[in-house]
Formats: sequence, structure tokens, C-alpha cells
Amino acid sequence: MIITTISQLDHLINMGGGIVDTTSLSPEMQKALTLYFNGCQAMQSGYIAQAIEIYEKALSIWPNFVACHVNLANCLMYSERYDDALSILAYAHQFAPDDPDIHITAGQIFEMVGDKENELNQYKEALQDQPDHFQAMMNLGATYREIDEFEKSEQWLKKALEEIYLSEKITPHWTHPGKFGVFVNLALLYEDIGDFKKAIYCRQQCVSLDSSSQIRNCLKETEALASIKQKSRNQSEFVTNLLDRGVEKKKNGDYHKAKRLYEIAIKIEPTRRMSFYSMAKISYLMNERLTSIINYLRAGHLLIYDQVRAFSNPGLRLTIEQQLRQYPKDLLSDFHSVHQYAPLLLLDVDSSCHLAHALVDLDEEYSKPKQLLHYINNRYRVALAGKSGGLDDNIEDEYYFPIGVRFLLEHLQWEQIESPQVLKLYY
Repeated sequence: MIITTISQLDHLINMGGGIVDTTSLSPEMQKALTLYFNGCQAMQSGYIAQAIEIYEKALSIWPNFVACHVNLANCLMYSERYDDALSILAYAHQFAPDDPDIHITAGQIFEMVGDKENELNQYKEALQDQPDHFQAMMNLGATYREIDEFEKSEQWLKKALEEIYLSEKITPHWTHPGKFGVFVNLALLYEDIGDFKKAIYCRQQCVSLDSSSQIRNCLKETEALASIKQKSRNQSEFVTNLLDRGVEKKKNGDYHKAKRLYEIAIKIEPTRRMSFYSMAKISYLMNERLTSIINYLRAGHLLIYDQVRAFSNPGLRLTIEQQLRQYPKDLLSDFHSVHQYAPLLLLDVDSSCHLAHALVDLDEEYSKPKQLLHYINNRYRVALAGKSGGLDDNIEDEYYFPIGVRFLLEHLQWEQIESPQVLKLYY
């Protein structure tokens, strides 16, 4: 049978994971497949702009080439053109309403923009199109973990694993390519809930599939976490030990591992200010501006929350009031006009300054003089990484503090300030 239409070619690409027998293609379909493969090669080599050009050329000839639409959407996603990518997928959906890959890609785009609700919905729609789609199951499990719905996360990840085992049973002496990813996500899940016995087992399975030093180090790190938990007398001490270990990793330049430790600390004790403060700092060092800002907001909220609770202690209340008296009455009045507790922000000037650094330093469109850039790169980042040096109080107090404290005044949810549930308030 000779393949003569794009819909037939799309079907072969989906069935064969992109590999088809070219002898069964008409000359026109061979040309279409060549363009498709050229685009794939450009994507894999990191030449995203070139891949976009190739896919757009293919689609100008064959507008209903769904595989090209999906790959083009991926390229646009990598280029942070999220609306364009979603439009491409919506157009492709007209030609292939039952194609789960369209929904998988759409879900990944919603993940990039932080829209968890739509991300989950897309993976669910993918499963409606293809109920045994392991990728959709795995993505559902991973997303549920990120929003702390751990039971649903485990349920879907286990379903994905069952589907993988079934595929391997049908095809002996073959390892499913998605197996590693499922075990990684299960390991992360069990680490989040503190079940390190299961987490270690999943990490061991990962090592059996990929014995590279990076994967073996992940196993060692999980084993170390299990040891720390065992030695900790209670949950609070465990979180403190996680934060301390995160500081060590940060000083050694291992930002990803430090961030992971802070993530676990937040999952275990989601009302500790220092956990969010640490997450904000490491996110800054990793140039993750939005994550840094959100976590500084969470930390700022908990600063007020903790101080308000301290008012119940007469001695602490007196100390707080004495600290605030050092500020001009006009300034305190300005803060009071926002909220009765807003002056408490003045008790932690450093937090406002650090927030301002995330706002200013990581904003590529924010014009910065050379002297400020030198200070950011050669003093602030070095100090934040815990390596050496100190900060310039004049720059911090006169330039950064007003920016940071104004942002907190405008963006803290003052009507909810007596609630410690910051994960639900800032995201």
C-alpha cells in the first residue's frame, strides 16, 4: 500500500514514533517526511529558529500535517511564544480531534505559564483520547505532586508504571523508554512525603536503568536525606537540618540540589518563613525571577504573621513597639494607611532589599548603570551564594529597600495577613 495523504503519514509517524518505511511513500509524502525529519534534527540540535522555519514551510504546503503542528508548537513553547503555540495546537485539533499528543503538548505549555488547572485538564483530555497513554498518566502524577495532591499523584504514577510493565510484557527483552521518568517522579513524590524507604527503592530502579554518575549521586542524596530524618528528633528539627544542608549545597555551587532540599522542607512544614526565604535566594541565583519574587512575598507575609502572633507576649510586644519608635512618625503613618500591621515590614529591612534585587537585577528590560551591574555581579551575587564579601549598606538602604518595601506594601494580601497558608495565597 502506497501512502499518498498527510493523514496517512501522520498515522504512520504516530504509530512508529516518527520512524516509517520510506519505500511505502509517494514522492510527495517522501518530501513531506524529509521536511519533518529535518525539523526534528534541528530541534534536537537546539536550532529552534531553524526548526520553526522548516515546520512553517512544511505547513505552508500541507496545512493539515498534524505532527508538524505539534512540533512547531513545541518550538514556539521553547521560544516562550506560548499564545502562538496554543493557537497552533487549537488549529491542529480541527484535523485530529482524537490526537493525545496535542493535549500533552498543550499541557506542557500551561505548565510553563504556571496554569496548573488547565495543565491537568489537558492531560485528562489526552487520556480520554487514548486511555492507556502512559505519558499523560505520568504528567498527571507529576502535576498532582507539584500541587501537593499526593494520593492522586501516586495513583497516576502507579498507573503509568502498570502500563509500562504491560508494554514490556508484550514485547520481551525491551525496556520501555518512559520507565526511567516514572521512577524519577515516584522518587520525588516519596521524598516529598518523607517515605524515604520507597524513595530509595525508586532511585535504585533509576540507577538500574541509567548508571551514570549523576543518577547515582541522586541515589546517594536520597540515602543522605533518609539518614538525616532518622537522626532528627522531630519534624521541625528535620526541616532545620534540610535547610542547613541546603546552605551547604548552595555554598558548593550545587544550586539544583539546594533548591530540592528547600522544596522538601516547604512540603513538610509550609509555614516556616526561613524555608521560603531560602527558596527565594536560591531561585535568584538560578535566575528564576518569578519563583524568587513569589517566595519573597510568602516570606514577607509570614514575617508579618509571626510578628502579629508575637503581640500576645507582652514582653515581645514591647520590644517590637520600641523598635518601631526609631522610625519617623510620618513614615509609620504612611505604612499604617496601607494596613495596621504594615509598619512591621520595617523590622526586616534585609528581606525588602533581597526582594528588590529579584525585581531589578533579574529584569532584563530594567536599565542599570555599569556601577550597579558591577555591584550586583561582584558583590551581591557572591554574598548571596555564601562565598565571601559583604553588601554596601548605602546601596541596599537607599536604592533597593524603597523598591522592595513598596512592592510588599502593594502586593501582600493584607486581608489574609493572619493566615499562614501562603502557598494558597501566592503562586
